[in-house]
Amino acid sequence: MTAATDPVVLVVEDEPQMRRFLRASLTSHGFRIVEAGTAKEALALATSHSPEVILLDLGLPDGDGIALTRTLREWSSVPIIVLSARGRESDKVEALDAGSDDYLTKPFGVKELLARVKRLVSRGPSTAAPPGPTTYKFGDVEVLFEPREVRKVGSRVKVILSRTRTALVARMFDPAATMDDLAWLRSAWPGPLVVKGIQTVADARAVVDAGADGIVVSNHGGRQLDRAPTPLEVLPPVVDAVGDRAEVYVDGGILSGSDVVAAVALGARAALVGRAYLYGLMAGGERGVQRVADLLVQEAASTLALLGVSRVADLRRDHVRLRPA
Repeated sequence: MTAATDPVVLVVEDEPQMRRFLRASLTSHGFRIVEAGTAKEALALATSHSPEVILLDLGLPDGDGIALTRTLREWSSVPIIVLSARGRESDKVEALDAGSDDYLTKPFGVKELLARVKRLVSRGPSTAAPPGPTTYKFGDVEVLFEPREVRKVGSRVKVILSRTRTALVARMFDPAATMDDLAWLRSAWPGPLVVKGIQTVADARAVVDAGADGIVVSNHGGRQLDRAPTPLEVLPPVVDAVGDRAEVYVDGGILSGSDVVAAVALGARAALVGRAYLYGLMAGGERGVQRVADLLVQEAASTLALLGVSRVADLRRDHVRLRPA
């Protein structure tokens, strides 16, 4: 039996017999196993389970393991061991160049597999978190990157972070980022540039002055700072300030078609949907997401009809009433 604190290994293998072998070998030595039979499943599990190591077969029914490795490396530094019957040197070089950390040719012995997995688990992610503060505080919550814990002041509750989650949080909250970084990005990137997380008119003006083509008015779902203003409250003055120079989008709390209508009526070019489609994804996969999209369209159309508006372009701010703060 494994415990919740045991290292998590994601096994990406479409052959049932090989999965059973890996499951038995690893669980008997203190590892927790999550399994994926396709590249699509592997991406979902890598996101939701934050594995310490991924064991990856190259021959998957919906894609090649090399392509999956490259996709993972766009956002994750989790160690990857390729398990493959392809034994040519060129195959090994291609896998390592794509970002894998190790390559084991089938058939292999249990002891060799365990040695390689344990080495990578003890090493942690191949890319360390950027230098910076080792502790962040949010009200009465404290995040300690070493020893990788989240604590609540005055409480005995403590959450242990995996190395991959710790690295992710360290990257998300980088206090060193400044407007100079945005100016540099604008000089290096000739394409459209959109900045998300705008909550004040001053910030909106600043990022547009720095070269942003669009902005997203957002409080990141309201989970980062208690009592932050809602995006719909901030939206009208931001549109008035920069709407003639940049496209203005809104994100946060968009759960229905009527929410989308309200956002557009208050001046948004478009609304970003996060939680709504994720609910559909969890409930029904791809068809669940499509169902959510259909519902949003139907609800938006019904809202327009109830407002007596025949076109989106005819929406006005007086179609929306916000509750007093």
